[in-house]
Amino acid sequence: MGRIVRARFILTLALLSLAPALAGAQEIAVTSDPALAKLQRKVAANPNSVKALVAVGYKYFELNRFQEARTVLDQARQLDPKNGVSALYSGMASEQLNDFTAAKAAYTWYLEVGKTGKIRRQITERLVSMAKDELKASAAQAVANEQQLRGAQSPATTIAVLPFKCSCADSTLLPLERGMADLIVTDLSRAGSLRVLERDRMQAIADEIRLGESAQVDAATATRAGKLIAAGSILNGQIIAPNANQINLTGAVVNTNTSVITSNPQANGSLDAIFDLE
Repeated sequence: MGRIVRARFILTLALLSLAPALAGAQEIAVTSDPALAKLQRKVAANPNSVKALVAVGYKYFELNRFQEARTVLDQARQLDPKNGVSALYSGMASEQLNDFTAAKAAYTWYLEVGKTGKIRRQITERLVSMAKDELKASAAQAVANEQQLRGAQSPATTIAVLPFKCSCADSTLLPLERGMADLIVTDLSRAGSLRVLERDRMQAIADEIRLGESAQVDAATATRAGKLIAAGSILNGQIIAPNANQINLTGAVVNTNTSVITSNPQANGSLDAIFDLE
């Protein structure tokens, strides 16, 4: 089963990136599949056969019966924790069920026991992609539940940093939008009195409510973003660079509980001194 399963897995894993587009497709309704019935008889004859369980789980997966696939594959994993194929397909079945926690656990386990280098690399890439999908889903859910958050308040010492907006004559400076936010997050994280929220989570919220469409984030918008991410303070800012030698940084710290801008730091100087300006 080894070589064929690896080849099919690589194809299936690649197709997982298309899952959102295929989510509305009708699942195959199978009441009597001869191949599945044959495999089930093998399991019935030998319930502790890891090979038989994996074969049944793989067949369920082919038939889009993901819950049943995961159940059988997890049985195989319990019998043989070092069986990489059961971990792989359990992870993919969990992902199709939108159970990202179980999918990550299964994939991570494959990284522990799996021996195929190419699949290990793909699994690592998939885990990164899944993390982004989770953040997007979380942001969408937060926006959907926004009404419940209106009265909620968060400590002002819990802070999130938005990507800066860059008005730069030189397009090569555009990476500074996120780079500056990263620098500030790193420095603020050193302050024991502050709790700095992760930038990727903030970015997901920003994307969900389209913060990037405006050149400047006002207090009301920052307040909304802060409540969605449970931040008491939001820092956003702009970078103005009319040429390669001159740069201006302007920031605004908004208290999301009061919608009041509590600070407007500014700095001017040369690009060479950007770390000092930050």
